[in-house]
Amino acid sequence: MQSGVSPTTLITVAVITAVSSLAASAVTAVVAYLIAKRNLGHTAQMAELDRSAQLRQEQRTARRDAYAAYVTAALATLRDTTILKHRDGSLETAADWATARGPARDSYNELAITQGVVKMEAPEDLAQTAESVRESVQEFLRRIERWTTPGIERDVRTKEEAASEIAVNAAFMALDVFTKAAREDLERY
Repeated sequence: MQSGVSPTTLITVAVITAVSSLAASAVTAVVAYLIAKRNLGHTAQMAELDRSAQLRQEQRTARRDAYAAYVTAALATLRDTTILKHRDGSLETAADWATARGPARDSYNELAITQGVVKMEAPEDLAQTAESVRESVQEFLRRIERWTTPGIERDVRTKEEAASEIAVNAAFMALDVFTKAAREDLERY
């Protein structure tokens, strides 16, 4: 069966078809490569954004937990110190006094520990505010311990009672400043 087409023409058509198929495949491969490269770059950017957002959220959570623990410890110390203050009349011996002041001391120690976490997590200005809270709470505790010490002289007791009222007010004011600053810090995150 002869078609009347010369063998040279058939070979030429076959070569042109093969070359055009290879060229189309090459163009398709290049386009696919460029699309894949762009998609890979976009995926890497999105992964980095996700990691960054996750890290930011973890930092915010760590700060929130540190702030909450610190405020809780400060309030517990103020509460336990106030309880010690109200036990004043029942503390007749040094042993009674030492036992009664134990919870306030334990709460204060917890306050100092949680302050260390705040110092690690918080910005410097907020860490300094936390130090003000601790100093105010410590002053209140010191005044109440002196006030409730068995055998203290009456005029010293009166002076310490008045000073303790000033100290507790200062502690609550410092705690309020810290709480507001902590809230603002968390809102920035």
